[in-house]
Amino acid sequence: MARVQLIEPIIRMVGDPDPPDQISNEEWLNLQARVSAFGSVGVDELVERFRERERAFYAHVGAYRHLRDTGDFRDEAEKMTEARQQAREAFEDLRRLVRAELAAA
Repeated sequence: MARVQLIEPIIRMVGDPDPPDQISNEEWLNLQARVSAFGSVGVDELVERFRERERAFYAHVGAYRHLRDTGDFRDEAEKMTEARQQAREAFEDLRRLVRAELAAA
């Protein structure tokens, strides 16, 4: 989620950290395997929902960067911001569920 938060923020301040590197496909597959093996069905579903929204965000970032350099980018900036918010919400839903399951264990 830190990467999503730090890519093309609305306001960037001097000293803000650069986004962390994106995890590799191998790391992602390893995480998916662990979640599928040890997580609940709900956690597995929310991980996938977050991943889908994260991918949608990156697609909007690419479109925004292209349009920013070539034309009117305002509509795409709004779509990118909305996609970031949807990824944030999916991540928070996942975090809440994991915490609730751990507390109940």
